[in-house]
Amino acid sequence: MSKVKEIKVCFGTGCYTKGAAKIVAEFEKRLGIKVGETTEDGEVSLGLIRCLGNCAQAPVAIVDGQIYNELTQEKVAKLISLFFADNSNLRD
Repeated sequence: MSKVKEIKVCFGTGCYTKGAAKIVAEFEKRLGIKVGETTEDGEVSLGLIRCLGNCAQAPVAIVDGQIYNELTQEKVAKLISLFFADNSNLRD
């Protein structure tokens, strides 16, 4: 089994006020899991993280160690489809 890919969405004040809840909801919808869960195949986990210090570029998430800034729901969809070559876990 491969290493679990972690997605952590910043839920600090700056990110929260700039729409982090919508970003979390989009990840949940696309992955079919809630915060704190891992996909059925054990490949992807979704969590929250406190402030990353990138408030000027909020909302922010870390996907498998890489920081992504100024996220939108559309960017989440693109990010997931690009990052995860095997899209069998993903939902439209």
